[in-house]
Amino acid sequence: MADLVNNEIFRSYISMIAVNLLLVMIIEVPLAIALGVRKRRNIETVLYTNCISNPIVVTILFLMLHFHVTYAIMNFTVIVMEVIVVLCEGLVYRKLLPRGRWNPFVLSLILNAVSFGTGIVMDLLGI
Repeated sequence: MADLVNNEIFRSYISMIAVNLLLVMIIEVPLAIALGVRKRRNIETVLYTNCISNPIVVTILFLMLHFHVTYAIMNFTVIVMEVIVVLCEGLVYRKLLPRGRWNPFVLSLILNAVSFGTGIVMDLLGI
């Protein structure tokens, strides 16, 4: 186990997971609140849903980067993953969030588009 923790690739992976998840929480939770998700339980639903979906997407992205997958394949895969995430999170929101002003799939799309777009801008700016 010590060899794994001391492994630079593993540390890079954990760092990537932690930073991405933190950024998603910083972006999506306040946005969800601004869009009307106000009760603690509903905010927790947004948090927990992202705690499941984000590490899966980041892990796949990390593996593609590590194994030097071409940008064309990586970009296609990221688009497919984001569509799947929007649909899956929309299903969770439809099941667990009360009916509000937003269709749960539209809410998922807005939250994910803003966090994804912010990530692209940060990447372009070298942040």
